[in-house]
Amino acid sequence: MSVRSSCYFLFILLTLTALSGCSTISVQTDYDQTADFTKYRSFDFMQTGSTAQSSQVGGISPFVFQRAQQTTEEFLVNKGYTKNTKNPDFLIVYHAGTQDKVNVNSWGYGYGRWGGGVDVYQYTQGTLIIDFVDNATHDLFWRGSATGTVSDSGSANQNKIDSAIQKILAKYPPN
Repeated sequence: MSVRSSCYFLFILLTLTALSGCSTISVQTDYDQTADFTKYRSFDFMQTGSTAQSSQVGGISPFVFQRAQQTTEEFLVNKGYTKNTKNPDFLIVYHAGTQDKVNVNSWGYGYGRWGGGVDVYQYTQGTLIIDFVDNATHDLFWRGSATGTVSDSGSANQNKIDSAIQKILAKYPPN
């Protein structure tokens, strides 16, 4: 293998390794299998300590919760649900947090100056959980969560939040 082709191969390998640390959004849902989802037609948002808009909680800006509510409301209304602040069928509760992560990739052992190496990629992982709670019984009947990489850019994070919420809510109601 020539030096030029070795460099090209090394560049491709490094690029793929770096991109493997940039995870996509992972979505999971779970629900009460005895719940009657046909009775849940109207919703509102429950304010909790973690979604209070007066302070920043766990490194999450209160504006994240505001944007999440707006995106969720638009998505559910487009699916035929109604926002009802007086007596909704279910309440929506958010939980969110971030965690610093490190991804280490080793690539080969190599020989001489074209040897192997290690790439270290530091990133922040964010998790958003959306709970649906029966307003009459206060029982949790559906949960969706999304986990993905958070960036320093507010607009990039907004796009990720919107995408995460849409992916979560696409699985509601369960089949």
